[in-house]
Amino acid sequence: MAYTSVKISADSSSYQSQMKSAASQMKVLSAEYTTAATKAKLFGSETDSLKAKAESLTQKITVQKGIVQLNSEQQEKLTKKLSEQKTKQEELKGKIDAAKEAYAKSTEETGKNSEQSKALKEELDKLEQEYKANETAIGKTETALANQTVKTEKSKTALMNMEAELKTLRHTESGEKFFRPETQEVFPAEDYQ
Repeated sequence: MAYTSVKISADSSSYQSQMKSAASQMKVLSAEYTTAATKAKLFGSETDSLKAKAESLTQKITVQKGIVQLNSEQQEKLTKKLSEQKTKQEELKGKIDAAKEAYAKSTEETGKNSEQSKALKEELDKLEQEYKANETAIGKTETALANQTVKTEKSKTALMNMEAELKTLRHTESGEKFFRPETQEVFPAEDYQ
């Protein structure tokens, strides 16, 4: 089985490109496993087939751990962004209340058409528009966060399934022969528990 680089690059410019890269790596690993498994079935032994499957699962688990990490990091970013947006919303609400009070006082003292009142009204309108825009942004971030949470949980589930499959493979009759003490350097037991 050819060696495939399974590291997730932290230098990638965005979450989307990193996820595409990870998905591509998974496809390559699956294709390589299919070839190795077929070769082992046609020309090798059960041990060769077991080895191909174990190597493939080990590499897939490495990639999947990277995917889980990327998804978790993106979820944390969205959580932080949402918190910041909500804090800004509270600040804007306070500014709007103060601007309304100042405008009401100005219209009472100088009239609705005075320069001061017009300037305060303009500032109030600007703050209200900013408030509405931030409210829309909060809704979009909440939706993105919910979707990201689903992706994170699904990637964790996929990782657990791969780890369980490897553990099951280890405890088959042929797996017990293959994963014996002399192969521990290549396939350490802690990786397959």
